[in-house]
Parts: sequence; C-alpha cells; structure tokens
Amino acid sequence: MTRAALVLLACALALQACGEGDSPALVASHARVFAPLPGRTASVAYLDLENRSSRSITLHGASSPAFARAELHETTISNGVASMRPLASIVVEAGSQMQFEPGGKHIMLIDPLKAVLPGASVPLQLHYDDAGLLALEAEVQTRLDDNDN
Repeated sequence: MTRAALVLLACALALQACGEGDSPALVASHARVFAPLPGRTASVAYLDLENRSSRSITLHGASSPAFARAELHETTISNGVASMRPLASIVVEAGSQMQFEPGGKHIMLIDPLKAVLPGASVPLQLHYDDAGLLALEAEVQTRLDDNDN
C-alpha cells in the first residue's frame, strides 16, 4: 500500500470513529405546544423524533426558557383509567422514529414564565446522551387546532 493510500485510509477510519458525520443524529419535527387551559399552569408539548444514527439515543430530560419546569411524561391506560407518570429517560432506538402524542409520551411544561399565546413559538430543548442537546421551536396552539385530539 502506498503512503498516500495509508493516509487516506487513516483519515477515513478517524472520520468513522467520530460518529455520524455532520448530519444530526436526532431530528425533531411537527413540534407543538398547547396553550394552558384557563386557570391551569401546566401545558404539554408533542413532537415527532427521528434517530438517524446507527446507535440508540437516550433522552434524559427536557427544558424550556419559557417554563419553570419541563418533564418527560407518559400517559398509560390500565383497566380503562388513564394515568400519567414522569419518565427518567426515553430510549430512541437506532434508525427509528417516535411520536410524542396525546395518550402516550409527551413533555409536560409547568409554570409558564410569561403568557403562552396561540400563534407564538416556544423554545424547547431535549437533553440526551453525552451532554447532547437538541434545540427546537414549537408552535403554540389551542386544543381546537390539534388534529390528533
């Protein structure tokens, strides 16, 4: 093997070891936040996630500068009764898609720091493996705007 070929092979292996290149591993789409119902201080965010990498990605939390707290949650139904519970983490398998949707996984947004009005946008951050951060904007809607409910 020539020296040039060895250098090229070494560069290719080094790039492969760095991960998936410049394309993002975790991609969000269809992000939306519902304005809190009158008299309530909690809201909810739904979105679609796609893991474009060849490894599983674990979400460890969420945040938003528009809310005092954001938590990963899941709604489950047992014996006809719906209940909601916080999740410490959510695994998005390699090459898969996941929907955060009514009746399933979602992000609870608690205590808005300013008015959350329909038509505005809310910044959200998803925290994942190795200090990874996915920043996105979610459109604020009313429940009447959502086609999923």
